[in-house]
Amino acid sequence: MQATDSGKMISRPTMTTSGFTLLELAVVIVLVALIAGAILVGTDLILAARMRGIVSQLRQFDVAVFAFRDKYRGLPGDFAAAQDLGLATSGCPDVYGPGTGSTCMQAAIQEAGCSGNGNGILDNGFGASGALNCPENLSFWYHLSRAGLIGFSADGKSVSTQSATGTPVFGKSAPATVFRDVGMMVVSGSLGLGPGSSGHNMYTLGLADRSEAYPNYTKSLRGAEAGSIDEKLDDGTPSAGRIQVLIPMLSLCAAGGRYDVLSQTTKCGLLINTDALGRQ
Repeated sequence: MQATDSGKMISRPTMTTSGFTLLELAVVIVLVALIAGAILVGTDLILAARMRGIVSQLRQFDVAVFAFRDKYRGLPGDFAAAQDLGLATSGCPDVYGPGTGSTCMQAAIQEAGCSGNGNGILDNGFGASGALNCPENLSFWYHLSRAGLIGFSADGKSVSTQSATGTPVFGKSAPATVFRDVGMMVVSGSLGLGPGSSGHNMYTLGLADRSEAYPNYTKSLRGAEAGSIDEKLDDGTPSAGRIQVLIPMLSLCAAGGRYDVLSQTTKCGLLINTDALGRQ
């Protein structure tokens, strides 16, 4: 209070400062933590749902292959009598097998879903010496589709315009998956070496267009995604077991015998060996 000349008392304005109290700051911190936790939980739930989707797809395809083999006594895609039984279109080339060249390849992809050569191997566009093979990897899905054993309707002939090796178009000649634009296909090759040499028939997840030079894959899985699939179905080891990382991708998504679960790079392709695709 202060007196004026007239003797009246006046009061000075009180200066106040505004800011957050400790309680308000605590509330904000708690809210931020809850939001961050919800985001992390949501991300984990999405990944878990995708894992279940992939595992379900693989099991459904295995069941379909076993049913096909039991009914027709042959491996879809490799089945030599497919055309005779209405599982392949007419006009398929007469010559099959590795190294038969682009004539076989081009004729086959023009005539959707040809018969196979019955050698127990899913001969496809990935030749051991770079030679083109008849695309039994395309016919594999077409035979299953025509037999009514899978929900996916394969056209049997769509291949990447950027590749001469019969890489399928996912969603048309081979099934897409729940992982963005990652697709599923079948190949023959040795585990760990990648497609190319005669041996196991395998599914692949995230094998990108071969027109891209190794190891520049762009439509594959993240390390955490690949690792989750491996742990769910096999031993969780990127370079051992029935599920392995394609060797050119190994250094991009794994180190020290473990998957790099922190990397966001989508360059981790898997080879998956199952009993359903085994040679008989």
